[in-house]
Amino acid sequence: MPSDFVAALLIAAAIANGLLAGASLDKALVQLPARRKIGLHAMAEYNRATDLGPGLILYPALGLGAPLLTIAAAMAVYFWLDVSNAGVSWILLGALLSVGHMITTAQAAPNLLQLRPSIPADGELEVLYGRFAGWSGVRTLLQVSTFIVVVVALIATH
Repeated sequence: MPSDFVAALLIAAAIANGLLAGASLDKALVQLPARRKIGLHAMAEYNRATDLGPGLILYPALGLGAPLLTIAAAMAVYFWLDVSNAGVSWILLGALLSVGHMITTAQAAPNLLQLRPSIPADGELEVLYGRFAGWSGVRTLLQVSTFIVVVVALIATH
């Protein structure tokens, strides 16, 4: 059984990844599809008030915190001698998925950040939201997968 510190890291990583996965699912399945119903301009106004308002603090904190906790947990589990190979494999997979999530976020986020100074014309908005939605879909899949894998790693190490 891993030390209390390693267990705490795994639990913190599971919680952070759960919050991140939930936020991503909400964005991908609820918020982004709404643009087709309310229109691109209204969606851009919404994102300026949310993602580019309080979201500028919350999303980076979750988006960086969860992968950092996962990578820290992977390092701790890897160097812990009494942990099963399965536990090590699962958390290393979680760390790898976290890196993928950070790469896809680096591709998705700049699209919404372009809305910060002003809202572009509808044609450009459609392109921005198309790119953001595409990268967000991949990112959501990675984040949900990371959450599941970290929970499995937590179970496998105990």
